[in-house]
Amino acid sequence: MAGIGVRLKRIYEKQTLVAHLVGFAYSIMVTIAPMLVVIGTVMLMSIVLGYDQVGYARRGLFAGTILYIFIFSLLTAAPFNAVLSRYMSDVIYEEKYENILPCYNIGMLLNLILSCALGIPFCIWERVVGGVNLLFVFTGFCGYISLVLVFYSMLYLSICKDYQKISFFFIDGMIFAFLFSVILVKLLHREVVYSMVLSLSCGFFVTAVLEGATIKRYFKKNSNRYKEVLAYFKKYWQLVAINFLYTLGLYIHNFVFWNTDMKMVVAKSFVYA
Repeated sequence: MAGIGVRLKRIYEKQTLVAHLVGFAYSIMVTIAPMLVVIGTVMLMSIVLGYDQVGYARRGLFAGTILYIFIFSLLTAAPFNAVLSRYMSDVIYEEKYENILPCYNIGMLLNLILSCALGIPFCIWERVVGGVNLLFVFTGFCGYISLVLVFYSMLYLSICKDYQKISFFFIDGMIFAFLFSVILVKLLHREVVYSMVLSLSCGFFVTAVLEGATIKRYFKKNSNRYKEVLAYFKKYWQLVAINFLYTLGLYIHNFVFWNTDMKMVVAKSFVYA
């Protein structure tokens, strides 16, 4: 994040009203813009597609699916990011840039293994116990995995100091998601809630592909030294626990409320308040 600070310092050095406005806009772009873009897209979909006309149970299923996709994609990515960041810092300091792709590949594999280990049993429960349509369950799972890849790749784009591209990739993905949802509902007359989940999942996937392609364009050489990356997890295992607990702390209030009288249960699977 040091690159952001340097850029903001240069902007604010001009000491003008326009410079302050530019600095404010830049801060939003590189920090909360992706979140605002997703929220704005969901709101726009809701207005255009007639989400308010959907039944209460279906709206609850949509809310639970999107909430779980975001929370658990962040939680499953958290254990690895701190160690991978440490490894990449050492690699960059030593100017061994050919070791970054092995780090990216092994980190992605570990993320996917953990994400699937948690996501697949939940999806089975959602289908068998909750009775949710299999296609809906699979689509939600794909959206979850796509967002895992998005959050994971953001770590490497931050190293490249391409903070703006992260926001632009989210914008591209959400534009695709919105247009696709309109086509599904207005032209193909598909059901609103499923169309929104499918469109958002596809939008996340588009964002993940754009991020991955950018990373591969930056780092073309591959040393294939995967064992070095795994050795860092053994050496700095404390960082795995620390970063996971830190991220868990950001959402612990959700889990607390989910166990109170204010909780809502949808399809015997999604609990939220």
